Amino acid sequence: MSWVDKGYKVLKRASNSMGRTEAIIAFIDEFLLAVIAIAVIAVIVVGFGIELNLVSIAAFSVLIGLILYIAYLAAKSQLGKPYIDKDRLLGKTGVVVEDLNPIGVVKVNGELWSAQDLRGKPISRGDRVIVRKIEGLMLYVEKIEGDDKHIQEHG
Repeated sequence: MSWVDKGYKVLKRASNSMGRTEAIIAFIDEFLLAVIAIAVIAVIVVGFGIELNLVSIAAFSVLIGLILYIAYLAAKSQLGKPYIDKDRLLGKTGVVVEDLNPIGVVKVNGELWSAQDLRGKPISRGDRVIVRKIEGLMLYVEKIEGDDKHIQEHG
């Protein structure tokens, strides 16, 4: 796969997550940054009086390729879909940070998540809940009944 194909795939994936215009601007920014880096390196090489023979051109080309590959990896890591390990969260308990009425915020494993009650019932801040289902970035929880512990969240 050529670098043009890779760039097109990154651009296409970016347009799905952030909008076509923003994706094109981000891609152009990365490309211009690579071009500027190459120009700076070329000026430094010529400024030090290094002769541009076949070996130095080959080394320079490898360096350019490495810079472009690193820029591609950076863009790919920023534009990819977030990964959620559902098995890690299902069945875990948490605390309601913002009332669930119907949607609020819970804290599970030290992370804040958007959540709502599985049956659509309101749940108050400080109540303990258990994660029963996950759809996208939304947790569906149930209040832990019979639990007299009402936890006060700070900060």
